[in-house]
Amino acid sequence: MGEPGVSRRSLRVVTAATISALLIVTLVSGCGSVFNSGDDGFDLAVPVLWAGQDADGMPTGGIESAGVWAGDDGTPGYSTDLEGIEAQGAGAAWKAASGTAASVGALFSALDPTTLGIRFTITGPIDGPSGGAALTVGVIAATRHQQLQPGVTMTGTITPDGSIGRVSGIPSKLRAAASAGYKTVLLPQSNLIDRTVSNIPASMAEFGTSLGLTVIAVDDIGDAYQLFTGTSLSESKAPPQPLSAPVAAAAKAATGELMTRFRNALASRSTSTKAQAEFSKTLAAAQSSSAAGDTTKAYALALAGYRGLLHANGVDRAKATLKRSGTAALQAELLTEAQALTTAATELRQRYADTTSFGFYQELALPAALAPLTYAVAVLTDTQEVLRADSSREALLASAAVIADQRASIDSAATTSFAVVSATPSIPSDTNAPAITLLSGYTNFLINAGNANQEYYTEVLGGGRTAPMVAGSLERLVRTLGDEASAIPPDEQDLGSEFVQSSQALSYFIFSTALVTDRQAFEIRDEQSGRLPNPEPVRNSVRVGRQTVDGIVASFARRDVDAGLANWLASWGTQSAATTAGSKNEVSGSLVALHQIWGASVDALILQAGADRPGT
Repeated sequence: MGEPGVSRRSLRVVTAATISALLIVTLVSGCGSVFNSGDDGFDLAVPVLWAGQDADGMPTGGIESAGVWAGDDGTPGYSTDLEGIEAQGAGAAWKAASGTAASVGALFSALDPTTLGIRFTITGPIDGPSGGAALTVGVIAATRHQQLQPGVTMTGTITPDGSIGRVSGIPSKLRAAASAGYKTVLLPQSNLIDRTVSNIPASMAEFGTSLGLTVIAVDDIGDAYQLFTGTSLSESKAPPQPLSAPVAAAAKAATGELMTRFRNALASRSTSTKAQAEFSKTLAAAQSSSAAGDTTKAYALALAGYRGLLHANGVDRAKATLKRSGTAALQAELLTEAQALTTAATELRQRYADTTSFGFYQELALPAALAPLTYAVAVLTDTQEVLRADSSREALLASAAVIADQRASIDSAATTSFAVVSATPSIPSDTNAPAITLLSGYTNFLINAGNANQEYYTEVLGGGRTAPMVAGSLERLVRTLGDEASAIPPDEQDLGSEFVQSSQALSYFIFSTALVTDRQAFEIRDEQSGRLPNPEPVRNSVRVGRQTVDGIVASFARRDVDAGLANWLASWGTQSAATTAGSKNEVSGSLVALHQIWGASVDALILQAGADRPGT
C-alpha cells in the first residue's frame, strides 16, 4: 500500500530522476502517439491545449504534450513530475488537472487500485484544470494499452461522473491547435458558442473551419475516448433504469416516513400565512407524486421542503432566544445543539459502518450511503468553530440555519441511503476480493485529488484558510474535510474504519471538485440560493452525469448485479434539479443534484471495479 514510511494519502511530486526509469518520453509534435510500453505498464503523450497571456498581456495559447504512464510498478497511486513547472507557477494548476484525471481515470479503468500506478510528466504550461479531460483519456488509454489517434487534441475539465466541463480561452486554443498542425479539436458542449472575441464567429465550429480544423463538441469522457482512440469506452448509453423491486420498496417506505416528519413539523410550526401556504403546497406536491408512483420526485420535494421548514424553524427559535436572553445565551444554546448533533451523526455513522450482515456489493456502496453523515459531521464541526469565534447576530442566525439543515440530513438523507443499501440484493462478502482492499485503494486516489483541488483553489483562485467565518460555506467545508482526510492512517484498517475513511475521501473529492467547478465552470458564488447565472453548463452536467450512472446501472442489470444506491441517488438528485429549474432555489437544487450524481457515479464505478475482479 505504498512506499515504506510514506503515507499513501499525500500527493507525491517527484523529480525527473525518480521517474525517468518509468517514463522514456519522446514528444511527437501534432500527435498523441505511444512511445514506450512494457508488460508492467504503458506510456504515451497526451496533447493538452492551454490558453493564457503573453508578456504584453495579449491572448495566446499552446499545446503541452504531457507524458502519461499507467501500470503496476509496485507503487500504487499517482505521482506528478513537475520539475521546472513549480518555479513557473503552474504547479497547482497541473496538480488539479492530474489529480482529478488520475482518480476519474482509475475509476473508469475498473482496475485494482491497490496495484495501479499512474505517473504524469509535465514540462510546459497549463491554464488550470482544463487539461483534466485530456489527461483522463490518456490515463484510461494507458491502462488499456491503446494508442491515441494522431492529429486530435482537446480541452475541458473533468468531473467525478466523467462529464466534460466548460473552460476559457477557446479561440486562442483553436489557433494554437491549427498552428501545431492538429486537424481535430474536441471541446466541451457548453463551449461550442463563444462570444468573448468580437471579430470572430460565435460558433467555434465555424471559427475552427476557418482555421482548417474540425471542431467537435463532447459531453463526457466516453465521447472523448471514442474520438481520441477510435474505440468505445463502455457500452451504449441507456435510458433511466427503474429501481429494482426491493430498492423501490425501501425508498417508498423511507419517503413515506420523511413526509410524515414533514407533516408533523409543519403542524407544529407557528408562522406567517404565506410561509405556511408555501410549505403546505410543497408537502401536497410530494404526496401527489408519491400517490402517482413517482417516489424519486416525492422524495426530492419532501426533503427540500422539510429542510426548508427546519431551516425556518431554527432561525425563528434563534431570534426568539436573542430577544429573550441575548447573544451569549444563544451562542451557548447553539454550541450545545451543534455538539450534540455532531456526536449523534458520528455515532450513527459508526453504527452503520459496523454492520456485519452486508454482502460484497452492499459493502462497496456503504461509503456513499455514509456521505450525508460525513458531510454533517464536517459542517457541524466547522459551525462550532465559527460559533466560538463570532457571536454577532448575523453569525448566530446563520449558524442556527446550518444546524437545522444538518438535522434534516441526519434524520432523512442518511437514513434513507442506508435503508436503500440494506435492501439491495448482493452476493456474499467475498474473502478472495474483499471490499476493504478496493475501498482503501480508491481512498488513496480520492484524497490526493481532493488535496490537489484544494491547493489549486488556494494558490490560483485566491481561496485558503483565511476564508470568512461563515457557517456552512463550501470553502470552509472543504478545508474541514481536508483536515479529516489528512488524519486517515496510511494503511488498511478494519472494515468499519475503512467504510468511514472511504466516505470521508469520497466527500472530500466531490466537494473539493465543486469548490473549483462552481467558481470556474458554473460562475456560482453563493451555493445556498438564487438562480443560476448560466444554467446550461450546470443542466448539461446533471444530464450527462445521469447518463453515466444509467449506463453502468443498465450494464449491471444484465449481469444480475443491482446498483441500487447509485440508481437511487442519481434518480432523486435529478429530480432535485428538475423541480427547482428556473426558481429562486435553482442554485441549491442543481448543486444538490450534481453532488448526488457525482456520489452515485463514484459508487457505481467502484461497484464496477468490484464486479470485474476475479472471484466475483
